Amino acid sequence: MTLSQSLPPSLRVAAAVTGLLLTQAAYGSDPTAGHLQSDPALPPSAQTATDDSEMDPATDADDWNEILNGFPEKKQQAPTPVLAKEDSDWLDQHLQLTGSTSLGVSYNVIPHFATVGPDSDPAAGIPGTYFGNLQRLRARGDLQADLILPFNLRARLQAFGFYDFAFLIHGRDRYTEEVLQDYELQGEILDFWIAGSWGPHLDFKFGRQVVNWGRSDTLRVTDVINALNNREPGLTDIENLRLPSTMARIDAYWKRLSASLLVIPEIRYDYDPPPGNDFYPAFDVRDIPYPPADSPLTRDQLAALLAASAAAAFSQNPPSLRAPQWGAVPELGLSISGIFRGWDLSFYLARLYQNRTTLIINLPSLTEGGLFTDDDLVTLIGAGGNYTWGGWLFKAEAAWIDELDYVYLTPREAWTPSAPIPAYELRRSRFSRLDWMLGVEYYGFSHVMIALELAHRHVFGYESELQYLPNYVYENNVELALRVTSEHFNGRLRPTLLTLLLANERGFAGGTLRLSADYEFAEGLIGTLGYLHFFGSEQLPFNTWDQNNRLFGKLKYSF
Repeated sequence: MTLSQSLPPSLRVAAAVTGLLLTQAAYGSDPTAGHLQSDPALPPSAQTATDDSEMDPATDADDWNEILNGFPEKKQQAPTPVLAKEDSDWLDQHLQLTGSTSLGVSYNVIPHFATVGPDSDPAAGIPGTYFGNLQRLRARGDLQADLILPFNLRARLQAFGFYDFAFLIHGRDRYTEEVLQDYELQGEILDFWIAGSWGPHLDFKFGRQVVNWGRSDTLRVTDVINALNNREPGLTDIENLRLPSTMARIDAYWKRLSASLLVIPEIRYDYDPPPGNDFYPAFDVRDIPYPPADSPLTRDQLAALLAASAAAAFSQNPPSLRAPQWGAVPELGLSISGIFRGWDLSFYLARLYQNRTTLIINLPSLTEGGLFTDDDLVTLIGAGGNYTWGGWLFKAEAAWIDELDYVYLTPREAWTPSAPIPAYELRRSRFSRLDWMLGVEYYGFSHVMIALELAHRHVFGYESELQYLPNYVYENNVELALRVTSEHFNGRLRPTLLTLLLANERGFAGGTLRLSADYEFAEGLIGTLGYLHFFGSEQLPFNTWDQNNRLFGKLKYSF
């Protein structure tokens, strides 16, 4: 349960601000500690030593009195307890606290309305939530504790919390309850695990963690173990989007080979923009297949009839057949990898819930917004590898995904007045899909990295009705990503350009462009400025996202 669900609204602001202040007060005085995202380099356990030649004042007091005859005996001080010092030394040597505090802001270039609002009524001309210039003013605190335990065990606890003051500034009553729950006040435990070894060839890691099977930095083919946070598309990289899941991980090593077994009892789904957010897709009930030839009603007339019964599906979270977070059939994963001179290769086998195999990276699921949803276990067989040559890095991924499950509308062979929907029937089918990615990175220029990645996805046994509501699935999808990063002023200034372009049978589907720069003002203090642009199209979700262009910035202090 998140903090936004457990605290009453009247205490949300106070709780968030108090937590941030306490975090800064407790840990902000250590500017030399590492950053939150890096693995800590904790010092080894200190060795304790005792000096047996040290004089014991209790046993030698009589001898000294004889020597110093006539002098008054000096009152002896009680020795300082050694246990307290040892406890302090143990914490210093085995516990490392790192974290950060930040203030982030985003500013809409074009004021606009969301597709849904708390009192929206398109028929009456009442639009959705208004998003003016100030989109976000978020104070956030992150804290990570790394602990070295006996028997060569390691443990980590990482958590965050934030409060967005933009909702107070604009007025909370202007937003839907779903938006307030997801964007105003949030807190969550991220990593929470314990790890160790069973001998030189076997490691284990139990608890909430992230596992990355992918080679790509932007596109997603085999990196399917963890769900993603897609609530703010395009604003950050995939490494900051993965949602840790509770799992048991066993790693075995033999020479240059390794194998990893995953058992995942915690089933997590992607965080997508909820109704009322300006990234919530503008679903249209007119996106239905053409009716049978003998239909007395046109496609638009049938859509109007469907709209009357479908309105509830677009004003609140759609009904879902998702597996419960706990108690469902666990997900399973197996990887076998080899690392050799200049290249590496991995093979993957997984049994996962469908949610994490149907998405383009960093975009919300369109299937989740329709009248019908269904998530089921699918089988993934994949492979990935890297090859280095001089200043070049070549990478590739491929995945065969079987048992993709979709429910969709299909025209009846003939008009059937007695049917609930005379022109259509519901059909449920399973499909297979082949995804692949090819990428190259070049490091030949001084302080500059250029990466180009291309991905393609093909659905086998495709039915044309899948491209309509509620799935919006196309037979072929192409994704192209270009990333350019550089460093200047001894690495203090780090600008980045990232663009993502999408296409399918209908043509250009949309894209994003992000220009940003990080500047390190002092050790641990980094400022970020950037601009996020969306290339619009007639396809969901980019048919409304071209109004979501925004400036963004952040000031972050890591300790």
